[in-house]
Amino acid sequence: MSLGNNPYCLILFITVIYLIGSSTFLYGFTSTAADSNEFSSKANPYVSEMIFKDSEQKAIYEKQWFPTQSDQVLFMIVDGLPYSYVVNEEEQQKKFEQKQAGSNDPSLYIPSRNIPFQVFLNTVNEFPNSTVLLKGFAHPPTYTSTRIKAIVQGNIPTYDQLKSNLGSKEIKSDNIFRQAKINNPFIGQKREKAVCYATHSLHDLYPNIFDRSHFVGEVNFYEKLQSDMDQYQYISKEQLEYDDWSTMLLHFEAIDGFSHLQRTYDNAVVSAIKSVNELVKNIIDNVRNSKKNTDQVILAVSDHGLNFKKYGRHGGYTLEESNSFIYGYSKTEFITKQKKDIGQEMDREFLIGTDTFQINITPTYCMILGIPIPFNNIAMIQPDFFLDKPFVDDFVIANNFYTNFRQVLDSFQNTVDSFDGNIKQLDKINKLGDNLKAKYKQLFEVKKGNTVVNQAKLKEFIQLCHQYSQSIANVIQTDFQEIKENYMLLGLIIHFSLAFLIIVSIATLKIISNKNDQISQISYQNHEMLTSINEIIPKFRFHHRLLDILISYSAVHIDQNIQ
Repeated sequence: MSLGNNPYCLILFITVIYLIGSSTFLYGFTSTAADSNEFSSKANPYVSEMIFKDSEQKAIYEKQWFPTQSDQVLFMIVDGLPYSYVVNEEEQQKKFEQKQAGSNDPSLYIPSRNIPFQVFLNTVNEFPNSTVLLKGFAHPPTYTSTRIKAIVQGNIPTYDQLKSNLGSKEIKSDNIFRQAKINNPFIGQKREKAVCYATHSLHDLYPNIFDRSHFVGEVNFYEKLQSDMDQYQYISKEQLEYDDWSTMLLHFEAIDGFSHLQRTYDNAVVSAIKSVNELVKNIIDNVRNSKKNTDQVILAVSDHGLNFKKYGRHGGYTLEESNSFIYGYSKTEFITKQKKDIGQEMDREFLIGTDTFQINITPTYCMILGIPIPFNNIAMIQPDFFLDKPFVDDFVIANNFYTNFRQVLDSFQNTVDSFDGNIKQLDKINKLGDNLKAKYKQLFEVKKGNTVVNQAKLKEFIQLCHQYSQSIANVIQTDFQEIKENYMLLGLIIHFSLAFLIIVSIATLKIISNKNDQISQISYQNHEMLTSINEIIPKFRFHHRLLDILISYSAVHIDQNIQ
């Protein structure tokens, strides 16, 4: 049986060729250094290298990686919400330039509300010291699955992780939710549970992690908004009634889903944005108005931005697709730059120049909750997120960054040991690491018999920690990635050839279809003519048999000539 006579065989043939082409192309993207399968231990492994204010502070670090700053952290992923939906950067830049020119217009200090997703700017206005809002750079490739995996592990997605985006696979390497479950400082106490309200894809990524959950099954794009709204009844109950959790993961997909189907700011997209905006506002209000004796902190990110020129596409390498946001809210205020300058990024006047790595949210989350940083993390604590609490002093800030730096150093060294290729910047990174160890020791000075932390040196140390993290990120994106151009070219040739074959096949089928229509029409006309003749000849019964034969022969002969 030929492919042309059986459409199912043709579909199967096209599918097989397509998969071969895709596999060949993706094989061209190869990571030459794999993530480690090791897990960070509960106790801080760097205590012997650190300097503390007193024995009580040291005892905390011996028991856990960081002093816990909040006993409940709500981690929210608003899928596909770009930074441009949150902050109008062009308008903020104009306000900054007007201020530089000498304008005293008080409205210059009010962030623009000419944006679709307003709740974050509203809290910046109403509760400035309780809010952090930054632009987060999401390292490409900017697919949802690869970005979420990067966020929860604190590392950069590699080219070959594009393959895993074709389906949700369980994350078996170390991640923040595993640490929150296994090494939670509240284990055996009241708040030891982890809860999740998200899509079913996150359940596939983290099975058997959460104690309570409600996962939305596979739904079409238009049902995603209602699914997000339906989750609120569970979220609100957790926030207002339950005290037994320390980690809550939320994932809202509606904005991303509608942006894929509609043009930017179409009615459906605007409706989805407004609805999710109201949903997030209610969650923030629950934190602000809660009467419980808990200190809930909200950490929110978008996994990626959107390419508005191509119907909300993402997965690529454009700035539009990489520019997301990082948001934090707490009733307890954060340590602002005005109170203590430790290199905070947030510009609280104009919200410009606030770029940072999105994955910095990973160690920041761990620091606030007091859990170990995932083993493969290369990100650095974001200094804007230290809560303004009495025990969060200069020693805690210095030791938190030193712990984070040492973890990144060990993780990077583990990767280097398993790597066979040449790392061009290795000497530079090693020197920077040695310099950071020395800089840490220089932070502490003795004044009037007491050990204190030098403020200027602390800020410099934090900035160097971030430079160290950025240098490693650059190495991962360059030296640890290998592009096999021959395989990519072959994959593209297969795809283009298949596309050409499909076009030719469609054109051929169209021609055949038109020809068959013509044949059917002529045959029908012949049949009508011959039927008329057949109605006349019964009068000549002695010729009836002979004429039947002639009529049948003529019909066949006419059809054959047409064909």
